[in-house]
Amino acid sequence: MLSPKWCQMKLIWTFGGNFLAKFRKRDYFYQILKVSLGLVIAFILCQFPLYYLEFFGYDLMQRLRPATQTTNAIAIVAIDSRTLGQLNRAPDLLEHTEALRNIYLERPRAVVYLEDPSTLKGSFSTRKDFARIATSFPFFSVSIPDLEVDGNTEKFQLPYPLDILPTHQGILSEDKVNFGGDGVSRRGIISYEGKWFIHPLAAQTVTGPMRPQDYKGTFDFKGSKQVLVNMHQKNSFPKVSFFDVMQGRFAFGEFTNKIVLIGRASDYDSPDFVRSVYSRDITALPTVEYHANIIDTLIANNGITQAPSWWNLLMTILVSLMAVFFTFKLSPLKGLVFIMSTAAVYSALTFGAFWMFDFWMNLAHPLLAVFITYYFFIPYRLISESKKSWEYQQKNVLLTQVEELKNNFISMMSHDLKTPIARIQGMAEMALHSLQQENDKPKHALESICSSTEELTLFINSILNLSRVESKGVKLHLESRDINALIKEVVAKNQFQAEKRGIQILFEPEPLFSIKVDVDLMRQVIHNVVENAVKYSSDNSKVLITTEEVNGEILLQISDQGMGISTDDIDKIFYKFYRSKNAKSSPIRGSGLGLYLSDYFVKLHNGKIQVESVPDQGSTFTVSLPF
Repeated sequence: MLSPKWCQMKLIWTFGGNFLAKFRKRDYFYQILKVSLGLVIAFILCQFPLYYLEFFGYDLMQRLRPATQTTNAIAIVAIDSRTLGQLNRAPDLLEHTEALRNIYLERPRAVVYLEDPSTLKGSFSTRKDFARIATSFPFFSVSIPDLEVDGNTEKFQLPYPLDILPTHQGILSEDKVNFGGDGVSRRGIISYEGKWFIHPLAAQTVTGPMRPQDYKGTFDFKGSKQVLVNMHQKNSFPKVSFFDVMQGRFAFGEFTNKIVLIGRASDYDSPDFVRSVYSRDITALPTVEYHANIIDTLIANNGITQAPSWWNLLMTILVSLMAVFFTFKLSPLKGLVFIMSTAAVYSALTFGAFWMFDFWMNLAHPLLAVFITYYFFIPYRLISESKKSWEYQQKNVLLTQVEELKNNFISMMSHDLKTPIARIQGMAEMALHSLQQENDKPKHALESICSSTEELTLFINSILNLSRVESKGVKLHLESRDINALIKEVVAKNQFQAEKRGIQILFEPEPLFSIKVDVDLMRQVIHNVVENAVKYSSDNSKVLITTEEVNGEILLQISDQGMGISTDDIDKIFYKFYRSKNAKSSPIRGSGLGLYLSDYFVKLHNGKIQVESVPDQGSTFTVSLPF
C-alpha cells in the first residue's frame, strides 16, 4: 500500500506535468521569453549613458524649436572688433572708467564685469576713480573665471584700491569630458559647495532672493547645482559697442533698469567665444552672450528639466515591448512600418514636450531599443518561419502524395467495381425478362437487384466525378446542342420511376436556340435536379419543367411539390456530401454529391444554379446558362 506522502508527491508531479504541458501548449513560455528578452535589452541599454547621442538630440531640439523671446532685462556692452580697431589696442582703465560713468547715468539695475579690472593699464588715481564709480551702482560685481574653494580665496581678492569691488565666481561650463563630451557649452552653474555664482546673484536683482533648488531644472553635479540653459540664438540680446558707450553714443534708456554685462566679443580672439548648441564652430557664440543666456534663463526660471532616469528606463521598456509585439505579430514589412512609426511618434512626443514644457526626454535609449530589439528578433522570426515553412512544405508533399493515392484508389476501386456491378445488373435483367411465370417473389427480388445495382452505379459515377473535380481534371468539350432535347432524354429516363409513384412530369418548353455546352456534364446536371425532384416529391403530385430565354440567358426551372428545404439548410445544399435534415430523416438514400457536382458543372459553363423552397410545399431549382 502506498504511503500518503508518496501519493501526495505523485499528485504534485502529475499536476505539475499537466500544468507545464498546458503552459507550453498555449505558448505562454515563449511569449514570456520574448517579453523578458525585450526587458533585458532595454535594461542593459540604459546602463550605458550614451551622452554624446543624447546631447546630439538635445542640440537638435534646441535648434529646431521656434524662437523664443528674451526677458528684455539684459544689455551687453561688447569690447568688439570695432572697439579694438578704433583704439588700435584694448581699452585701458581710464576708458573703462569713462564707459562706466556713461552707463551710470542710465541708472541700470546691475553691472556685471566680465573683465578683470586689475589687469587693465591705468594709474593709481584712475583705479580709485574706477572703484568709486563701480561701488556707486546698486549691484556691481566682477566675474572671476575660477571656482572659489578653500585655499584659493586670494584669487577673488582684487589689489588695492580695487579691493573694495565685490567679486564672484563666474566660470563657464564646457562639456569636454562629462555630458556631451563635445566641447559645447550647455549648462549654467548656480552654486558650488554652497557658494553662489555671479549669474543667479545678478538674476535676483530682478526676481528677488531665491534658493538654488527653486530654479526649474536644477540638478546636482560634483558638489555644484547646475541648470541646462534655455539657449537663444546669437545676437538675441541688445548689444552696444564699448567704443560707442565710451563716446556716449547710444540710445537714451538703452541700459535703464537692466543688467549690463561688459565683456569681450572680438572676432580676433577665439577665447572670447564658446561652442553652442547652434554651432560647433570655435567662434559660435561670444562668452558675454553665453553669460547673458544663463542670467536670462534664471530670470525667466525656464531651465530645461531633464526626465529622471526611471522615466528613461520606462520609455525604453515600453518601446522595446512594442517593437517585440510588432516584430512577431505583423508581417516583416508592416512590422517595419509600425516600428518606424513608433520611433517617429516617440520623437514627435519628445520634441513636443521639449518645445512646449521645456521637458527633455531622452531620445537615444528608446530609439536604439526599437531598432536593436527589431534586428535582434527578426532573424529569430525568420528562422522560425523558415522552419515552419519547411514543415508545411513537407506536410504538403505528404498530403499531395496521400491525395494522389486516394484518387488512384478511388479510381481503381470504382473502375473495378463497375465491371462486376454491370455484370450483375445485366444478368438480373436477363433473368427478369426470361421469367415465365408470374411469381411475385422472384420478380420483386430481381427488380430490387436491378434497382440496387443502378443506384450503386450512380454512386460510383458520382465518386469518379468528384475525383475528377478535386484533381482539376474536368475539361469542357463544347458542342452546339438544344437544351430542350437534353431535357426530353432525361425526362424519358425518369418517367418510369415517376409513374410508379403516380408523379406526373410536365415539360413545357419554349423554342430555344442551340447553345454550346458539354453534353455529358449538362445531362448530368439536368438528371440530378430532375431525379431529386421526382425522389423528394409526394406521391401523386406533379413536377413542372419549363425553359425560356430571358436577357440573353436560357433559364431552366424544375419545380416539385415535395417536402421542401428548411431555411437553415437552403444555403448549404450545394456543399459536398451535405444532405438536408428532411432528406436525412426520409427513407430516400443519397450521396450528397449530386447538387455539389451540378453546381460545379454549371459554374464551368459560366452559369449559376439557384433554389427557392418552402417547407412542405416544394422547391424550385433554376439553372441559368449564358448564350
